[in-house]
Amino acid sequence: MTRRTTPPIVEQLVSVSAAEPDTREIETEFYRRLDDTYFYKKAFTLYHALQNPDGVAALLAGDPADLASPAGLPDVLKAEIHLTELDLTEALFAFMAAAFQTAPHPVFMATYTRELVRWAIDRFIAGDASALTGEAMRTRGEFIEGAIYTNLVPGERGPDWPRNLANITRVLEIAGQRYLAASELKPLARGLRIMRDETETARFMDGPEADAAQAGIEDWVAFHRVKRRKDGNRNLYREVKAISFEESINLIYMMTMLMRSLKRTRLARLTGQSKAPIHSLASIDEAALEALDLGSEIRTKIGIVTGSDIE
Repeated sequence: MTRRTTPPIVEQLVSVSAAEPDTREIETEFYRRLDDTYFYKKAFTLYHALQNPDGVAALLAGDPADLASPAGLPDVLKAEIHLTELDLTEALFAFMAAAFQTAPHPVFMATYTRELVRWAIDRFIAGDASALTGEAMRTRGEFIEGAIYTNLVPGERGPDWPRNLANITRVLEIAGQRYLAASELKPLARGLRIMRDETETARFMDGPEADAAQAGIEDWVAFHRVKRRKDGNRNLYREVKAISFEESINLIYMMTMLMRSLKRTRLARLTGQSKAPIHSLASIDEAALEALDLGSEIRTKIGIVTGSDIE
């Protein structure tokens, strides 16, 4: 077979006629087309299906190939809502980091790594705005004004503005902590969700190595995980982790408001406007944030050893 050495006709035309791309035009078109409510719509569609299991079950039952049964459907939907939260957290922190990169935003968003996002979350939680912004900003409030609001903040911020920044900081901390603790992210993203067996004897993954009951975990995700023991060797576990799709829905709602403000203000800045409509989180009840924070801290994780001394 002769290997083709010339580009196809479309590539030839592009190479001849394409003008040097303008970064501002590329970013403007990118933000115009960006679906900032993608994760929100996905999560609430899943939530609607969760509230209407009979209708979804009827669709599955009508599949002539009989590929799936309705059994365990609620667990699948809850796991997907949980994964949507993690995906949105990653996207939001990546978008915030993009504001301080030299690469055009669509290029950065297409090429960033999860390691970079984890670093950005770690630095945000630590309060290290200087590292996040290349020493351009010193506080997390300044970082939020630049990364979320593109510095198009009201001239007269008013008494609610500090509360807005404080609530956004707390939401990002909670979402970030949950992301960093999400050992399930990679398995779920790869479709490696597994079923659990409540009769199996399990051990707590974090904390005392005591027997744990699976039956007490109402909402869960299960997956395989390799974890290093204290002696340096590793075990393969079937891990079962408690989740809360209600908490995920609340976080997705709040983070989507931040994504909407991010899109609007960046597009306004790119098109030469001096202001844009924004969302504020000043009205969020402090008790609701405390409940989210507490819920994140007490997530039960248990595991069943399936292989020892994994190389």
